[in-house]
Amino acid sequence: MSAGVTATVRRVRDALMAAGVDVAGGPVDADEPGPLLVVDPAAWYAAQPIAPSAARLDRTVGLSLAPYGSVAMQDDAAVGRRMAVIVHPDARSARHLRRVGCRSGHVPLGCRPDRPFDVHDARPLALLSFGASCARRLRVLAGGAPWFDHLRCAHRFDEELDGGDVADPWLATAHVLLDVAPDDDAAPDPVLLLAALEAGAAVATERLGNWPGDVAEHLVRAPRQTLCARAAELAQDPDLAAALAASALAVLADAFPLGAMGSTLGALLVDASSRKASPGPREDRPALSDHAPPTDARRSVAQVLEDEQSNPDTPMRNGLAQVLSGVRRLDRRLTQIEHGDAPDATDVLHAAPPASGVRVSVLVPAFDAARTVLQALDSVHATAGEDGAPALEVVLVDDASSQDDAAVAVAWARAHPDLPVTVLRHTRNRGLASARNSALEHARGQLVLPLDADNLLRPRGLRRLLDGLEAEPRASFAYGLLQEFDTTGPAGLRGLYPWDPVRLRWGNYIDALALVRRDVLRDVGGYTVDMPEQGYEDWDLWCRLAEQGASGVWVPEIVASYRLRADSMSAALHLSHIAPLADMLERHPELLG
Repeated sequence: MSAGVTATVRRVRDALMAAGVDVAGGPVDADEPGPLLVVDPAAWYAAQPIAPSAARLDRTVGLSLAPYGSVAMQDDAAVGRRMAVIVHPDARSARHLRRVGCRSGHVPLGCRPDRPFDVHDARPLALLSFGASCARRLRVLAGGAPWFDHLRCAHRFDEELDGGDVADPWLATAHVLLDVAPDDDAAPDPVLLLAALEAGAAVATERLGNWPGDVAEHLVRAPRQTLCARAAELAQDPDLAAALAASALAVLADAFPLGAMGSTLGALLVDASSRKASPGPREDRPALSDHAPPTDARRSVAQVLEDEQSNPDTPMRNGLAQVLSGVRRLDRRLTQIEHGDAPDATDVLHAAPPASGVRVSVLVPAFDAARTVLQALDSVHATAGEDGAPALEVVLVDDASSQDDAAVAVAWARAHPDLPVTVLRHTRNRGLASARNSALEHARGQLVLPLDADNLLRPRGLRRLLDGLEAEPRASFAYGLLQEFDTTGPAGLRGLYPWDPVRLRWGNYIDALALVRRDVLRDVGGYTVDMPEQGYEDWDLWCRLAEQGASGVWVPEIVASYRLRADSMSAALHLSHIAPLADMLERHPELLG
């Protein structure tokens, strides 16, 4: 579904008024006798408590914004076949609606060239991306991370464009809109692109859609492989970006004036009002996909647990999960035997020199991570050398690794005396939560940043988290987007949504890699160590903070890289969710129930 339903409703109203058509906007009774124009027909239809009558639909004009070939377009077609007419701003989509039996037409979105913006406005963002959190889009944006590292960017997901009388507030803050297609065959979202130009943002996109060919010279068009690089290049020249936005808007205003859109829609409404009403009772509702808001359509923890328990594969998967858990416990016990039945202690193998003014402690838990821990430490060292970087230290805990991660870390620390590093080693394996807690006990910074030994900080990533936390002094932590990568390269993004405790009800959406106020983390007792399975400690922490009224601030920029590994702890969690989810539900019944 398009992100611009509300904005399009406002555009339709303005277009009809520009054409001299009387407008009565807002909610309308489905059985009022006059002609009706609805944006996003399937969602409107699904929201009606009683199915609209055939007579009502015979006098209704639908305006679909659904992407070509999408499930939403199939739903719009199912409703549109019952309407007087259904139109679409994309010519290919309008032709498709006709092919599947709808009375359909192509109505381009009218342009509002008089939207006030100054080409010399100071805009805080160089680049903005805005759209759905689909796999292709996330993968393309992840691949663009090196181009975004030294620009102020914002990447927004699954949000609605503002429908107010002024330009969308996010679009008006950026020099360039980066438009990434949701799939290989998708047309650009005309609502988003037109709103960006009206807000004074230049557009970098993969496709032109049905816009006139002469507008192409005023946009940046590139294939997905080079799109992010081209957009970043344009974003570094604000004057050129503003000039391109203004010239593209002028071309579109000439080709698609707002009044022409209003006249076309007005004529369709007149035609609908004169149609002979279909006799007969209300029709049965067509089968539609779920049009509830995304959070309502998701399953809560209790629902997931119920579904898991009723799945016929559950006994097998739960048994495999228990076997795997037992193997991990056996492996830890064998390691203890190999090293002797030593007392459970934390040894200091390398102590950082006394230091005052440490601002951020980077907490690095490590277990058999000798192949990746050096890259993690190198990324911290590079961060410490950035202009304006806060005073850093590293506290690394080797959780009784068989690969002797501690020795690797000590050697690295001695080779980098400019960065304070403390290296600890557990004599027995205690698990990820205990390793983080040991690092927390030795942290001297006012803020702590957990960084797993196979992940990496990106350039300026810590600075962006720190800026976010400083801008929200009441927030307890700041988190951002993480670039997922594997052996083949960038794979996607995670950490896509702003802080909302309600969202925790559907699962964890915030990684451990967050900048947290040290005293806040200590006050809640650090990470929980007695969970039935490792890997849920982060979710449990955010739930406990939410229950205490704490808040987090989301930084919509890529701040770090998250390594995807087939042998990782998180990969094993997909075998069975029953034990850990039941445990989480017991710990947080009000928040997750």
